[in-house]
Amino acid sequence: MEKSFLFEIISNYRNGIDVDKFDYFDRDCGQCGFTNNFNYKRYILCTRVIKVDGINQICVRDKELVNLYEMFHVREYLTRRAYKHEKASAINLMIIDALVKADKYSYLAF
Repeated sequence: MEKSFLFEIISNYRNGIDVDKFDYFDRDCGQCGFTNNFNYKRYILCTRVIKVDGINQICVRDKELVNLYEMFHVREYLTRRAYKHEKASAINLMIIDALVKADKYSYLAF
């Protein structure tokens, strides 16, 4: 319990801010030619582990509000312009169709 905050680094169930997002924001913005205005390095520098209600949690300085706004803005922008784009959705459906058809040839047992 003392170090349970370490799980929040990879997958933060409390607020959704984790390094997985930092990674795919940089990758996907670069691939799509979008500008990523979220500065994850500054965010990391402004975080501390603080005991809240007896549990250690990753907390961020209040002065990071604008930077956090940018993170959620980048996420919304990528969702609208890339992840939910009609071509991306069509490709996802084609991949699902291919996997369903390939299933009968699969030798993997789960």
